[in-house]
Amino acid sequence: LKISRSFSFGESVILGTSRLWFLTTATFSFLGQMFQGEGSMDDLGGPVKIGVVIGDAVRSGIAELFFLMSFISLQLGIFNLLPIPALDGGHIFMLLVEKFNGGPLSTALREKTQMVGFSLLISLMIFVTWNDLMSLLEIFVYQEDPGFPGFVANLKLDCMAETA
Repeated sequence: LKISRSFSFGESVILGTSRLWFLTTATFSFLGQMFQGEGSMDDLGGPVKIGVVIGDAVRSGIAELFFLMSFISLQLGIFNLLPIPALDGGHIFMLLVEKFNGGPLSTALREKTQMVGFSLLISLMIFVTWNDLMSLLEIFVYQEDPGFPGFVANLKLDCMAETA
């Protein structure tokens, strides 16, 4: 049984903005917890987990799929703005350093920071993919649920409860 409600254009804009704000603040809260060592590495998801969650969203319906697509887009946008060299946020940070430095940084320094940033990103991708594969292994070998199914529905419920 699905219950749906129609909203006016104005209500939709207000509701969408409040949900966007909730998800953005929740993302920064999560990042803060991860940097402080309070978060769990199991909460990080890579391409495998994203694929599983997308499959779950497809089975749940078109609304859940669009919600997940917008959620992933928001996450990628926030991640891209982090001050990590090789990402847009890293470029912005380097431009700010150059502004306060009073001139451009050397080409060698810029290249080295880009390589460090790229290495960090590749390491992160390897880690989250490994983490995803180990979670899938738990399903197949130990018959334990890593918490993938229902992710989209739970996220939407959290979002609706917070913005209600």
